[in-house]
Amino acid sequence: MKKIISTVRVTEADNLSNAIVRLFKAEVDANSDVVCDAYLKDTFAEVEALSASLTTAIKADKASSNLDVMDSKRDEIIRKLNAALTGYVNLPIPAIQAAATLLLEITVKYKGITTESYARESSLIKSLLEDLSAADAKTAIASLQGIGELVSALTAAQNEFDLANDAFNTATALKTRSASSLKKPLLTLINDRIVPYLTAMKLAKPGIYGDFASKVENEINRANQAVVKRRNKGEAVSTGEESV
Repeated sequence: MKKIISTVRVTEADNLSNAIVRLFKAEVDANSDVVCDAYLKDTFAEVEALSASLTTAIKADKASSNLDVMDSKRDEIIRKLNAALTGYVNLPIPAIQAAATLLLEITVKYKGITTESYARESSLIKSLLEDLSAADAKTAIASLQGIGELVSALTAAQNEFDLANDAFNTATALKTRSASSLKKPLLTLINDRIVPYLTAMKLAKPGIYGDFASKVENEINRANQAVVKRRNKGEAVSTGEESV
């Protein structure tokens, strides 16, 4: 059996560990001889625990990334709102200029809002939206095409950010270590304890361990193939760039 390549991605390591743990549990249910294998039982218990921690860490990282996306979305809407109001102020139509000026006087109070911390920006956006819900502001918004849509979009974006922030807080609360720091001990378990053991037992007792070892080997090969494919693609790109 080949060992898992160390440059495998954390998500691939997570998928692999989850897969071989499922295979082991299925084997325990179907193979009474494996049930009595204390070494495999203890080793796979460690793999399962590390895999669970890795899954949690990956979820936290994903939640953090999603939070960044949601923040960028609301920032872009704020920029569009300010740009649209500035454009309306410069139109030589008194009624439109007056409405836009009123709204700009509100938004100017929140200058620099997009550079604030996530928490402070959320608070300021909610305050801005409250100011924009005043009667005179609502009248001005209704008179300017597209502004109402931008305000509604900002409201929706802030709600989405709040949900993403809740998900991030939940995931972070459960996270104990970074995904990258968990990958190494997980691969060590697989490469230094499971692979050598199953390789030996497949030869010594093929009737008991052969099928299970082959299934684990297939999962490792699948993960390794993904690494090799990326590596080959990178080499091809590098070669192509050098030949230009």
